[in-house]
Amino acid sequence: MISALLTATAAFKKRFSQYMILLISMNVVLAMLVVAFKWVTGYVLSLLGIPYVSYTNALQIIKNPTAVLVLLVILILLLVTVYWQFAFILLGLKQIENHNFSLRYLIGSSLESLLHLSGWEILFFIFYFVLILPLSQVIFSSRLLGKIVVPDFIIEFLETQPLLIAASLFALAIIIYVAIRMVFVLPLMIYGRLRVRRAIKESLQISRGNFWKLVITIAFLTFMTRVVVYGLFLVIYGFQVFWDSVGKPDSLIFGVLNLSLVQLINLVGSAWTLVVLFRFVLLFPRMKAYFASSLRVDFRAHESTRWRFKSLPTLILAVVGLFFLAGNVVFLSNSLGKMPLTISHRGVNNNNGVQNTIPAMAKTIRNKPDYIEMDIQETKDNQFVVMHDPNLKNLTGVNKRPKQLTLRQITKLTAKENGHKAKVPSFDRYFSYARRHHQKLLIEIKTQPDDSKGMVGRFAKKYAALIIRNNDMVHSLDYSVVQQLKRRVPQIYVSYIIPYSLTYPTSRANAYTVEQTTLDDSFVEAAHSQRKQVFAWTVNDPDQMDSMISMGTNAIITDRLSELRSQIDEFKGQPGYAEKILYYFVTTPATTGGTSQGV
Repeated sequence: MISALLTATAAFKKRFSQYMILLISMNVVLAMLVVAFKWVTGYVLSLLGIPYVSYTNALQIIKNPTAVLVLLVILILLLVTVYWQFAFILLGLKQIENHNFSLRYLIGSSLESLLHLSGWEILFFIFYFVLILPLSQVIFSSRLLGKIVVPDFIIEFLETQPLLIAASLFALAIIIYVAIRMVFVLPLMIYGRLRVRRAIKESLQISRGNFWKLVITIAFLTFMTRVVVYGLFLVIYGFQVFWDSVGKPDSLIFGVLNLSLVQLINLVGSAWTLVVLFRFVLLFPRMKAYFASSLRVDFRAHESTRWRFKSLPTLILAVVGLFFLAGNVVFLSNSLGKMPLTISHRGVNNNNGVQNTIPAMAKTIRNKPDYIEMDIQETKDNQFVVMHDPNLKNLTGVNKRPKQLTLRQITKLTAKENGHKAKVPSFDRYFSYARRHHQKLLIEIKTQPDDSKGMVGRFAKKYAALIIRNNDMVHSLDYSVVQQLKRRVPQIYVSYIIPYSLTYPTSRANAYTVEQTTLDDSFVEAAHSQRKQVFAWTVNDPDQMDSMISMGTNAIITDRLSELRSQIDEFKGQPGYAEKILYYFVTTPATTGGTSQGV
C-alpha cells in the first residue's frame, strides 16, 4: 500500500501540469453543464405547469406524459454526460501514462466513446451510478450526481427504528460488496470497449478473491491523502492564528495569501487523490493490460495542440488564481452579510420540553428566538390542534389520528417526551400565548387525505389577519396549501417546504423551507435573485450551521437554538482571518472532483 502511494505520488509529481489541466478542464466543462441542466429542466417544467420536482408531486408528474418524457430525456442526457465525464478522466489518465497527452484529441476520443453506447447500456447506468455511490465520493466523484444523497430527516428517522437500522446496514453492506466487485466495469467499457455483460463478467473475475484488498487499500490511500491535505491546512491555520494574534497591519495580506494557499491545496489534493486511487484501480492485475495498451497519437497532426498546451496550464491557472484572489479579498475584508433568523423547531430548545406544547414554548421564549416553528392539523370537528405526527400514539399513547377525535377530546390528552409532559394544546391557545408574549410563529399547516374541503379557507378566514398583523409566517409541505393561501390572502407570508431539492421551483411562495442536506449555493442565489428567502431545516450540527450561515440562508430552523445563537455570535463578532479561513475549510469540503466552490 505504501509503495502504491509513493509510486502514484511520483507519477503525479512528474506530470503535475498535465494532471492539473485534466482536472481543471473537466470541472470547468461540468460547471457549465450543471448550470445548463438546471436551467433547461426548470424552464421546460415551468412550460408544462410543474412548479417543482420532488417525491411529494411524483403522482402529478406521472399523470403528465409529456413531463415524464421530458424528464426521461433529461435523465438520459444526464447519464450520458456522467459517462462522458468518466471517459474523459479515464482516457486522460491513460494518455498521460503513455506520454501522449493531447487535450484536443482527448475531447474527441471521449466524445467518440459515447457512440459505442447502446440504449439499454445507458439505462444500465441508472443502476450502476447509484450502486457505486458509496465509492463515488472517493473515486468517481461527480457534480452531476451530487443530488443523490439521503436527507438527514430520513437518517434521523432510521436511527429511531432498530429493525430498519439493521436492514439498512445489511443493504449497505451488500451494495458496497457489489460496488467493489463491479468497480472495474466502467474502465473496461471505456478502455476495452467491452459491452456491459462482458465488462461485468470481467470485473467479477478481476475482483474475485480481492474484495478485502480493494477495500483496505482504497480506504488506506484515501485516508493518507486526506491526512496530508488536513495536515497542511493545520500548518497554514496555525500560522494565520499567530499573525492575527500579533496584530500586524498586513494581516489581511497574509490572510488572502493563506486562504488562496488553502484553496490551491484543496485543488491539488483533489487531483492527487484522484491519481492515487485511479492508478491503484487501473493498474490492478488483469486490468493493467487494458490500461497499458497502446494509445498513440499522431503528434504531427497535432503540432499546434502540443505547443499551445505548453502555455495553456499556466494561462488557466493564472486566470483561476486571479479569480480566487479577488474573491478572497472580498471574503476576508468584508464583514458577513445579515445574519439568519433563528427559528426553534417545534418550539423546543435542546429537549427542554414536549414538542408543540405551551410549557416548552414558554421555556424556549426565554432564549429569544426570532420565530418558533410549530405544526397544526385539522380535528374531527374542523378545529385546529397543535400536533406534528399524523398519529397521536407516539406522544400520547392513543392510537388515533387527529382527524378521528374532536378538539376537546385531543386537548384532554397528555403528551410525554424527553422526561417532560404537557397537555396537547389547541392552536387558539398556543397562538394566543405567543401573541401575549410577543413571540412570532412559523406555522406549518399539515394536511391529511381526509381533511375537510374548506380547511384552508377556514384557517385563512379565522387567522390570516392576525398572522399578518403579528408578522407571523406560514409554511406547508402541501403545495396546494401555498397556492390557496396566496390566492385568498396575497399579503400573507408563505413558505413552501421542499424536502428534497432537485430543481429550483417556480411558485408564488415568498420563501422556500429547504431540507439542508440538498440545499446548495446555487439554490440560495436563485431564490435571492427573485427576492425570495430560503429557510434551512433542520440544522443541528455546528458545522452545518456554519455552512448555512456562510451560504447566506435567511433563516435556520433548529432543535438546538442556544447552539445556533452561539455560532451566529461568533460570526457577528467579526472573527479573525484565521477563523474565517477555518470556516471556509470546514464548509467547503474537498472531493476528488474539486471543491464545491472551486472550478
